[in-house]
Amino acid sequence: MTEEKGFIWAGIDVSKRTFFAAIDIENEAEKLPVAKLPAKEFKRNKDGVASFVKWANELLEDQEVAVVMEATGSYSLELISLLKNQRPDLRISMQNPRMVSDFIRSLNQPHKTDKTDAQAIARFGTERKPEEVSLPEPHWAELRELERLRSAMVRVRVELENRAESLFTAFARRTNQRTIGSLNMEISELEREIKHLVIEHEDIHSEVRILTSMPGVSFVSACAILAELGSLKQYDQKQEVISKV
Repeated sequence: MTEEKGFIWAGIDVSKRTFFAAIDIENEAEKLPVAKLPAKEFKRNKDGVASFVKWANELLEDQEVAVVMEATGSYSLELISLLKNQRPDLRISMQNPRMVSDFIRSLNQPHKTDKTDAQAIARFGTERKPEEVSLPEPHWAELRELERLRSAMVRVRVELENRAESLFTAFARRTNQRTIGSLNMEISELEREIKHLVIEHEDIHSEVRILTSMPGVSFVSACAILAELGSLKQYDQKQEVISKV
C-alpha cells in the first residue's frame, strides 16, 4: 500500500505547454498549509520532465515521490508517457476531474491558479492515496487521434454547409460545394478506419458494444465517448463516468 512504501505525493496541473507541480512534503511538527507547499512550473516536454524529477529528488532526498493529476485527455497522457520514460518505476495516478475539482473546492482557497490547483492536487494525493494508473495501449491513443480529426472535419463541414445559402457568386458556391464533397470523402475514410480499428481490438470493441446497447448511443457516439474518456474500466462507480456521458 502507499502508506507502507512511504510515498510523498506530488500534484500536477497540466496545460498545453507547461505543467505546475507541487509536493506535499512532510514537516516534522505538522502538515504544511496547502498554500505553502513548494510548487514550480515546468515545460511539458522531455527537458521539463527531467527538471521536475531533479527538483523533486532535491526536495525529497531519499523519500519516494508519487504523482497524481487530473485526466485531461492527450495532455495528461503525453505527460504520463514522458514521466514514465524518465522514471519507469514512478507511481502515477490519473483521477476523474470532477473528484479533484470537488476536493479543491472543499479547501476554500482564496485564489484559483494553476499553482494553487497543483498544491491542492498534491494534498488530494496525500489524503486520498489514489490507485496507480496503467498507460493505455497505443490503439487507444490512435482512436483518440482519429476521432478528434473526424470531429474537426465535421465541424468545418457544418460551417460550410451553413454558409452555402448566403454565398452570392457562382465561383464561391462551386468552391464551397467542392470542399464539402472533399470533406465528405475524408470523413467517410476516417470513419472506415475507426471502424476497422475498433473491430481489430476487442478491448475497444467490447466497450463500444456496451455503450451502443444504451438507448440513443450510436457507434459514432460510442467511439467519440471512448476516444475522450479512454477505457471506462479505469473508473469506478464513485466517479460516475456514465452519468457524465
